[in-house]
Amino acid sequence: IRGGVRTSVFTFSGSEGRANHFPLDKFDERAMELQVDIMRLTLASAIALRMHTHIAWDGYCFGSIDRDTKWTIDWERYRLRQLLTAEEFRLVDACVGLVDEHGEPGGSRLDPLKRFILQFRGNFGLDAEPPDDWPAEFEVDMNSHPRPVITLCQLTRQLIFLHMNGPENTQPWGIKERFVTELMVLLARMEHAYESINQIISCPLPLPYANLCKLLLVTFMLSMPFFVDYRLGWFANTFIPAVVSLALLGIDAIATELENPFGVDANDLDLLERIHQLECEAVELLRLSGLAETDDFFCWRAVPEWVSVRSCRYLRYYLAARELSPGCCDPAEEPELSVETFGTLARQFT
Repeated sequence: IRGGVRTSVFTFSGSEGRANHFPLDKFDERAMELQVDIMRLTLASAIALRMHTHIAWDGYCFGSIDRDTKWTIDWERYRLRQLLTAEEFRLVDACVGLVDEHGEPGGSRLDPLKRFILQFRGNFGLDAEPPDDWPAEFEVDMNSHPRPVITLCQLTRQLIFLHMNGPENTQPWGIKERFVTELMVLLARMEHAYESINQIISCPLPLPYANLCKLLLVTFMLSMPFFVDYRLGWFANTFIPAVVSLALLGIDAIATELENPFGVDANDLDLLERIHQLECEAVELLRLSGLAETDDFFCWRAVPEWVSVRSCRYLRYYLAARELSPGCCDPAEEPELSVETFGTLARQFT
């Protein structure tokens, strides 16, 4: 993104002090807005992917999720609302497939931001639980729809084409045409990775194959005593069969545990940590691109303890768009942290 005079001076000189001598022009402001929008949609795509891992199996394959899963998904939707505009969130949330009490996809008719603020206010501790009046299960629309990750990819693709500087040089501050192809390739790879993850979740190990493995394993262990040769001694007749049986049972248990690595179990992939790393790297990339006013667009807010304990790291903050999340910080928790302050603390501990 070329931007205006100030952005160009920073890009080609690499000096923030020299670039500060030039005021922001309209091209710089448009380039800054584009950078922020791309960052918002990128972070929202990562959060939508984690939300998809919670709802893909029980919801899209069996048509319902329990109240605890709904509680977790609502937190992910709350984070999405703090990164997306009202119209963007309406499009993305309609693709989640949750059915409200009126039997219509899309959830409650209340303002999502206000509803989520009221829902999670005071529920930042380890003992936070879904409301008692919630039903045991929530219905999910199983019809074929574009899911939130695909919708966000399409919004990102549309944003890039909208700000592309073509051969006519109609948008000199925008993205050069020769870079658009590479960005489209990256988006296609992201969509392909999403489809692979969805296939892993929704296509479990075939039941006949699993039954065959169990049957052969049990047959092997039951038939082992009939082939014992007492002349080989106690070691060959007791220790070796026990080790072989333990190894086969261990392989079977590991295969069952790693069948779906996208979940909240101890051996599953920690997507929360990856999202937090993406947030930190995105803020640093904005700073390296010359966007010194990062605090005007983003801020760090407190993470509930019941979310932090699900990560191998103790996550304390998450990134939110300041303009899209007014008053979202829980009053009982730590106040919001500026991007500059968080970056300074992060560099001290790395």
